[in-house]
Amino acid sequence: MEIAGTGNYGSWDKDSATNYSEDCNTFTWTGATDSNWITNGNWSYNQTPSNSNNITIPNVANQPVISSGVMAEINDLTIEALGSFDISDGGTVVVNGNFSTTETINIQSSATTSGTFIVKGTANGMVTFERSGLEANKWSMVTAPVSGQSVKQFVENSANDIRINTTVTPNRYAVGHYDDSRADGTKWVYYTVDDLASDTVTFEEGKSYIVSRETNGSVTFTGTLQTNDLSVGVAAEQWNAIGSPYTAYLPINNNSDVNFIQENLSKFDPAYVGVYVWDNDQNKYVAKTLVSAVTSLTVGQGFFVKTGTGVTTMDFSEEQRLHNGAEVAAFSRGTNSEIPTIQIIAEQGGVAVDTNIKYVANTTKGLDAGYDIGNFGGNTFDVFTHLVESPENKDFTIQSLPNSDFDTTVIPLGFISEADKEIKLSINTIALPSEVKVYIEDRATGDFTEIGAGSSYSFTTTSKLTGIGRFYIHTSAKVLDIEDVASVNGTVEIFKSGNQEVTIKGLEQGEVAIVKLYSVLGSEIYSSKIVGDTMNKITPDVLETGIYIVRVEGTAGITSKKIVFNK
Repeated sequence: MEIAGTGNYGSWDKDSATNYSEDCNTFTWTGATDSNWITNGNWSYNQTPSNSNNITIPNVANQPVISSGVMAEINDLTIEALGSFDISDGGTVVVNGNFSTTETINIQSSATTSGTFIVKGTANGMVTFERSGLEANKWSMVTAPVSGQSVKQFVENSANDIRINTTVTPNRYAVGHYDDSRADGTKWVYYTVDDLASDTVTFEEGKSYIVSRETNGSVTFTGTLQTNDLSVGVAAEQWNAIGSPYTAYLPINNNSDVNFIQENLSKFDPAYVGVYVWDNDQNKYVAKTLVSAVTSLTVGQGFFVKTGTGVTTMDFSEEQRLHNGAEVAAFSRGTNSEIPTIQIIAEQGGVAVDTNIKYVANTTKGLDAGYDIGNFGGNTFDVFTHLVESPENKDFTIQSLPNSDFDTTVIPLGFISEADKEIKLSINTIALPSEVKVYIEDRATGDFTEIGAGSSYSFTTTSKLTGIGRFYIHTSAKVLDIEDVASVNGTVEIFKSGNQEVTIKGLEQGEVAIVKLYSVLGSEIYSSKIVGDTMNKITPDVLETGIYIVRVEGTAGITSKKIVFNK
């Protein structure tokens, strides 16, 4: 090692040079200039430390703050008595060695982002994490990213401003844990004054809770850091509210397959392979999955998982800790192309919910674990599909189908809605072949409507909707090219009256008419003469499920209508 000049360090020889080099590896914060970590003048050697340096923070006037966008990567970190250390929202500290403090490090966040603190060695000392962005009188699902926080001290901390229900005995706090074994409407179990009387209850690592403040603001959790892998106990075949135990971002999917879903792939219910997080826009829990956009969850963000048979633990891996949400690699499954997708959007009363149909190679029309994702449920307004081929009567928020053969698939579309409510349906498409058309069939009205960019279909519910049976999604990769699809004869009505039956009304008594069926390619596949009656029915030979055009040629003109036949 060669040092130019002696400065204030005095003369030195070969032996003292060795000692000096070792001492130089430990940087001491002076705060001589300000609180900015990357200001050279704040350090003992007038130089910002690197990832191999050990750091000591003593009690000085200007304490260090890791600002948003700053990443401090160091070796060991020691905070002396009365010293402090703050990590702002968007700031990052990575300790490659060990962490020790007699004081408390503070980590800040916003509603959607956070500061992060990753220790790769041992961690001794307290950390306070502030979860911001909570709204007054609304519920937020959070997890404590530290260990040892007393629930009693949490609810009694005036800065957390936790609501309390004094109309019940014992009084009940707006903090609860989830128990899926309980009856609907009682699954969130709220802590009471009696529950917390002995001050022995703490927030469990890896579990999620709901909390609600009286006013807008934040809540804080204080405890020790988890730096190792953690297995969290869960109930088999149930929904479980869990969350990352780390003060770091958690990759949900991809990240070169180093992510939470891959870590626990065999532990999910096959119909619910994903994590479910609250979506304010849709007012519901939505799934983040292997076929979703790349996602990582911020510090303190809680979520739901649905476990499989016999599963008693879900695993968190310390090696998956990320210092920001942007670190997750882009989605890829052997291809860089986007997945062709139809997003079906249902709007009611200012709330828009969606369900997605994805066309993925090597999937089937039945259940494909990890690609067909069940709906969380429990909402008063929702939209979903059922699998094209499956005996299971389950609602799905994502359905994956083969990325070929767009012409023969009929997808049941279902809703949850109260009666006398208007619902507006529209779609967005991603990477869908330009020739593919999307249709909505309403079997209650007989309407069969093409829906695309800028178009929609609206209806008003006449009764409460709770499932499927009325609406179906159809796709066609061909253009309906029969010249006269719309009716030119207002006296004749054509409507579907069965899977393979069409009813024709309005022909003159005794009138001879010709009924023809055409495929979407325009090929004539059926022709028959009928004699007009009050109501005429035709039943063609068994047809493949799909879109057809029924054309009636009578004395008053021609009437045509698109009809969907089912096997």
